[in-house]
Amino acid sequence: MRAKAMANFMEIEKARKHAVRVGVLSHNPAKMVAPPRLVRREISILAPRHIPQFLEAIWGSIYSVLFYTAFATGMRLEELLALTWEDIDLERGFISVTRALSKRGALSR
Repeated sequence: MRAKAMANFMEIEKARKHAVRVGVLSHNPAKMVAPPRLVRREISILAPRHIPQFLEAIWGSIYSVLFYTAFATGMRLEELLALTWEDIDLERGFISVTRALSKRGALSR
């Protein structure tokens, strides 16, 4: 089970406990069931020596500039996706990170 699903499970469990406390349920039927286990997935990281090969393979795709900028700057995806032309100074060769895009699409400063 993924972390988000586990968080949802825990919220539902809190609601069931509250329903028992206020008398909507006589008992918590889920108490007899073991909670789901959180399954951790292994992640694989691109080795630095493979970056040039990766960039060559994707060159010309719509994502090539995004990945090149990510590798060159170390910016996180949320920061890259929030960039606007106002953040980029081509003459001086600077990118200003002033905000990040959240998973829900909101900008944070």
